[in-house]
Amino acid sequence: MKIVGKRIVEKEISFEPRGDYLKEIATWNDTIKEIRFFPKGIYRYKTHEEADEHYLNCFANKIAKNELKNYGRS
Repeated sequence: MKIVGKRIVEKEISFEPRGDYLKEIATWNDTIKEIRFFPKGIYRYKTHEEADEHYLNCFANKIAKNELKNYGRS
């Protein structure tokens, strides 16, 4: 059996803004705004799984680089 995805438990919605949520959202917005996931070029994949794996690797690398830029090494 192939698992397609996992349900993510979402944070509760509140009408009062919380500082930690706002900071997390601001960081995420900055990350997404700057991201160009793939280097320029033409990509050909044999399967959708191979394309998805490449996409996730590029996305994870860009997120990690952005986190290092924002927070430094821990």
